[in-house]
Amino acid sequence: MNLLNSRAGLVLGMAALVCAATARADDLRSAQALAESGVFLAHAETEAAFARLDAARPEDKRPIPKAAVYWEKGAASFGQAERDGRRGSGGSTSVLRLGIDRDIGAGTIVGASASAGFGDVNSGDLSARTFAQHADIYGRLNRGTFFAKLLFGGSAFDFWSVERGPEDGRSRASAFAYGFRAGSQIGATLTFDRVKITPTLALAAYSNTLTRYRECGGEDPQSFGARTARAAIGSFRLTGARKLRLARGRELDLQAFVGVEEVVAFDADALSATDADGANARLASVGSPNGRGVVGGLGVGTDLAPGVNLSVNYDYGRRDDIATHSSRARLGVSF
Repeated sequence: MNLLNSRAGLVLGMAALVCAATARADDLRSAQALAESGVFLAHAETEAAFARLDAARPEDKRPIPKAAVYWEKGAASFGQAERDGRRGSGGSTSVLRLGIDRDIGAGTIVGASASAGFGDVNSGDLSARTFAQHADIYGRLNRGTFFAKLLFGGSAFDFWSVERGPEDGRSRASAFAYGFRAGSQIGATLTFDRVKITPTLALAAYSNTLTRYRECGGEDPQSFGARTARAAIGSFRLTGARKLRLARGRELDLQAFVGVEEVVAFDADALSATDADGANARLASVGSPNGRGVVGGLGVGTDLAPGVNLSVNYDYGRRDDIATHSSRARLGVSF
């Protein structure tokens, strides 16, 4: 999933022709991307929240003990290769996040965040601009060297400038989608010669519903029924971190990770459409999209002042000749 520089997921354009009347159902495969893109945009928000829970926290007491607010600028790209009857798809997003979390004692941190951002989705002959809004609540429980994280969230997606069809006969529309998510992560932190090694396992479930919408103009305008895409995305990461001492007592936090990310389950409602003459077409999703495969990343952070921390992270994945990226720049202030 760093929507969302958050980490982010993949868009599936996989569909097979089940039955069709006079409408050209094979040309409609690209429309599946609108329903499925929300899953992978939301995954970026899950990744960003889990990363936030790993941020360093000051030990001293402040007016609001152990509370922190943060601002984050994130971006992500996502994509899926064209193969096995699936339309290739992809897109990008740029997001601003605001959040607050607090250490409530007994090794427990709780927090909430809200974010919004603009992006785009492309698949075959379809293109669209997006405006996404996200909200999440999350927490972390530490027990010795082990920890567990939990997240619940929701998203709303406005698609505008949706265009589909040949260049000289494109149909236009706007659409709306909403989704929900739940995620968990477990891990442990071990120290070897001043290097912290943290293996983690994560699993997140997503459901995204695209409401019905109607195209206007163009060569072959369609009315599309509502449809829902559901996915479970799992990942394993091995992270190494070390502090370097700088001049005047400052420290630089360095981090690197390698891991794998995969869509472990996927299901989507059949796409149904009706053309201007009332002819119906139906497309059923088949198979499952791939995950990002092997991913790796780097991060750096430092304290700008007592209680003020700046960090920057970037990761890269590549599968089926499709490169995906995610980045975050976060400014945190502890009270």
